[in-house]
Amino acid sequence: MKVLQITLAALLFVAVGCSSTSENITDASMPFLGNETCPMSGEAIDEAAYIEHAGQKVYFCCSKCIDAASGDPAGALTKAYGEGHAVGNETCPISGKAVADSSGTFQGHQVGLCCADCVAAFEKKAAEYTATAVASTH
Repeated sequence: MKVLQITLAALLFVAVGCSSTSENITDASMPFLGNETCPMSGEAIDEAAYIEHAGQKVYFCCSKCIDAASGDPAGALTKAYGEGHAVGNETCPISGKAVADSSGTFQGHQVGLCCADCVAAFEKKAAEYTATAVASTH
């Protein structure tokens, strides 16, 4: 019985150690990945004032600007984040392999990825993987 308990404890330790890197990011440690100025007014944003489009948040300074952007959320997303910028990660946040020619973009953050399979995975948890990539560069 003691051997079984030790074996189970060892398996649990290995399973926890093999979890993906993105699972280490908690809500409390998640960096703010949003735009810092309102795409409508240019003022500082209120993190509680946002709209979501295609799984991404665009932040605004006030409800008046949200109302103005609601008719064209894709345009607000483009205005808030533009073409985006490379995060600069050298390791794929999904597989842990070296970054290749693949990438995914979330809220203006272009994350280097290693392959097409990771691009598909990135699209499912873009915020999490972006946070992991950003954290790896600091």
